[in-house]
Amino acid sequence: MISLSVAIQGPSLLLDLPNKIWLIFVGTFLTGFFAAFLFVPVTPEIMDAVSTDLCNSYKESIAKQGLSECEIEDSVDDYSNQIRGSLADKGAAAFNFSYSVGAMIGPVLGGVLCDNFGYRQTFDIVSLICVLFAIAYFCTVIIPKFCCYCRKGTR
Repeated sequence: MISLSVAIQGPSLLLDLPNKIWLIFVGTFLTGFFAAFLFVPVTPEIMDAVSTDLCNSYKESIAKQGLSECEIEDSVDDYSNQIRGSLADKGAAAFNFSYSVGAMIGPVLGGVLCDNFGYRQTFDIVSLICVLFAIAYFCTVIIPKFCCYCRKGTR
């Protein structure tokens, strides 16, 4: 949806949209509206990544102590419960860092694309990039989770 809203914002040459100011307003509104739906699903992924990284580091450090696998898992679970507060901080930091880097790189990349391809074609390119990222996210996050869920349901 955000890809379509970016294409409308252009207005897209690929979709043969007329160059009207109201389309730019509608596209800008829809881009902002759908951005909320883009950020919300990513937040748990950030938290999972931070949690997994911290717990794996902790697990590696206590594995050297000669504990049994069961004791290690219990210790990791306790550690996971203890670090929940810091996970929110680290997750927020990761999100804000990514968002800020995007806010810095986006205008520079957009300017380069606009200089080389033109204003309207830049929106077509960005729209296609959004589609590619959506496909990559679907293939690397959604499908594996769905397959894992199906495997657990059949046991």
